[in-house]
Amino acid sequence: MSLSNEEKTKIVLEELKSTEKDVIRIEATDGATTLTESKFGGLPYLPITATIPQDIRGGNLYLVAQFNLSELPTNSFPIATGILQFWIANDDGFGIDCDDFIG
Repeated sequence: MSLSNEEKTKIVLEELKSTEKDVIRIEATDGATTLTESKFGGLPYLPITATIPQDIRGGNLYLVAQFNLSELPTNSFPIATGILQFWIANDDGFGIDCDDFIG
C-alpha cells in the first residue's frame, strides 16, 4: 500500500520530533568578566596546575568560549556545575589540516 504525501510528511515530522534536544539561547553583551564567568574570548579560567591547551606543534590554543554551567538557565543537561571551554588553534585554518581533504 502506498502512502500519501501527507502521511509521509507526518512520519518525517514524528521522526524529527524524536531527535529534539534542549537548546539554550545565548545573548552576548560587551563588558568585563571575572575569570570564572561565561564569556567569548578573553582570559580563561584554568586551575592552578593546568596549562593552556596546545596544538600539535606546541603552540597555545585560543579560548573561543567559556561557559560557567551554574550560570545557565534551568535545563535537563546532565551536568549543572563546572566550566565548559572551547579552544581553537591560532593558524590560518584554525587547526584544520586541509591536506586531509585534498586528494
